[in-house]
Amino acid sequence: MGREIIFVGIAGIIIGIAIYWKTGEWIPALVPTIIGIALILFYKEEDKLEQRKDINTKKTKK
Repeated sequence: MGREIIFVGIAGIIIGIAIYWKTGEWIPALVPTIIGIALILFYKEEDKLEQRKDINTKKTKK
């Protein structure tokens, strides 16, 4: 699930722009645009979290 999320986010932004261009109203176009932006931003943050080593270490009980 690597680049697919980025492509889905870009597609959401493009769909939002297309809806705005077709209808001329910005409220219905906000939903796919915001979802697309959120997918792109949260994917990058998820990558940073997965690379942190202090979160991934297992703590053993002694």
